[in-house]
Amino acid sequence: MCKTNCIVLLILFLSLLLSSGCATQQGVPDWDTETGASTDGDGDSDGDGDSDGDSDGDGDSDGDGDGDSDIDGDSDGDSDSGLDTESDSQTDSESVTDTESDTATETETETESETESDTGAPTGIFGDITDSVTADAFPNASVSVVSNSTQTVYGPVISDANGRYELRDLPEDTYNVYAADSCYEGSASNVQVVSGEMTQLDIKMYEILVDAPYVYLYPETPRQVSVTLTPGEDLAIVASIPEYTDGWNVLASPDGRIDDRYDFLFYESTVYATSDRQLGWSVPEPIVFEWFEDNLPLMGLNNGEVVDFMDYWKSALPYAPCYNIYLQSDATIDANMTLDVSPTPQSVLRLWLMLEGASTCSDISAPTPAEFFRNGFTVVEWGMIRKQSTFAPFI
Repeated sequence: MCKTNCIVLLILFLSLLLSSGCATQQGVPDWDTETGASTDGDGDSDGDGDSDGDSDGDGDSDGDGDGDSDIDGDSDGDSDSGLDTESDSQTDSESVTDTESDTATETETETESETESDTGAPTGIFGDITDSVTADAFPNASVSVVSNSTQTVYGPVISDANGRYELRDLPEDTYNVYAADSCYEGSASNVQVVSGEMTQLDIKMYEILVDAPYVYLYPETPRQVSVTLTPGEDLAIVASIPEYTDGWNVLASPDGRIDDRYDFLFYESTVYATSDRQLGWSVPEPIVFEWFEDNLPLMGLNNGEVVDFMDYWKSALPYAPCYNIYLQSDATIDANMTLDVSPTPQSVLRLWLMLEGASTCSDISAPTPAEFFRNGFTVVEWGMIRKQSTFAPFI
């Protein structure tokens, strides 16, 4: 019995001893004699049973319990607080893509904005055309504009029954605007057109006149002379000295005196917008009166008639850098105004010129006026159609 109990006690004692030895081995490291580091049997030097170099037995070396060696909770060796390298790369890529997308979107937005500015809103000129005297709407007027920078002509467009016109798709620029009908015209200069806006410009129409035709009568002897003027259809005499009613009946003398009071018969009338522009001269402003003085005699006027012409136009001629002067044919003159004189004269000269203002002189084919001979009873007339619209840019 004792023997058996002793054996049991011995076995218990040995068990306790072995158990105590495992605890001591786990708690007290052995030292490597070569390196001076502890060796605990797991291949590391911290005695925790893993190879991470820490002493907490959790498989990491940063003390955060996540199994890695940093403090961000991942295993990529960085410190980006939960974003691994692949995630960072993807995020960076997405960021670049987003930036490119934003840039593309901004570019598209800018392009759309530019397109809307260029084409979304109309750019041009519109307005109402009215009669300068009655203020009534002026339908069927032809309207054109000329660019100041390029001299490009846009139009024409025709005003509607209410006198309304509209010119669209004009480049941003300043323009000279011209409106014309059969015997009316209107104009405006330096009209500013802004991209994306419609500029309102109302135009008043004025009748086109042949300015100051002077009619000279040179009978061989003093005599009564009847003079009849007949305007073209829709045209009218608007001024006269002496007053013109159904005609002039006057006493004319060989020296040109009329009723011992006048040196000529004066009238002004409306004329058609169309004129002869095939043959003429382009004359710079500084020498225009010198040119008239030299060339009017070649067209048939005598000295006294040239003086009258110069006296009238020196005060009436509007400024332009250059003047285009066109000789009007007998057919054009007669279409605007016929002149009948009784008794019938042997020699008749009707000299009408059409005058346009221009910014620069140009090459125009010059006519060769026929030589005029004064034989017997002679009648001479001169006048000039001034195209008002062509002077608008210089006023």
